[in-house]
Amino acid sequence: MKILLLAALLIGGTYFYRDKMSGSGEDLQGRWKVASMPEGWNKVPAMDVMVTADEIQIRVGTLITSKLQYTVNPENQTIDAKGPGKDSQLGIYEMDGDTLTLSVGAEGKPRPKSLDSTEGGAMRWVLERAPPL
Repeated sequence: MKILLLAALLIGGTYFYRDKMSGSGEDLQGRWKVASMPEGWNKVPAMDVMVTADEIQIRVGTLITSKLQYTVNPENQTIDAKGPGKDSQLGIYEMDGDTLTLSVGAEGKPRPKSLDSTEGGAMRWVLERAPPL
């Protein structure tokens, strides 16, 4: 009986893990505060980033300043975003607890090779999970 229970838990855990990993970035969803932004950018008070199932909103207070549609591949930790009438931005990311580090290429440029890359105008963002409003 114990062996059957162990087998069921292992199989169930494997399916749960695969389902979680093949999702559309559920762990990225929520409200994020900007911990650091690319050099040359000015941090605006009350700025945050809201990530839903298919959209990234950059906000100042309740004012949405930018909207991007995105897709994510959790398996290789890539993210692709596109604003209305703009070229795609290709990026990579890493989650460490409640910290999300992103490196996003400039519009129409190649995906950065590392989180610290600034090649081709790549921008590095560090976000920290914030409580919902």
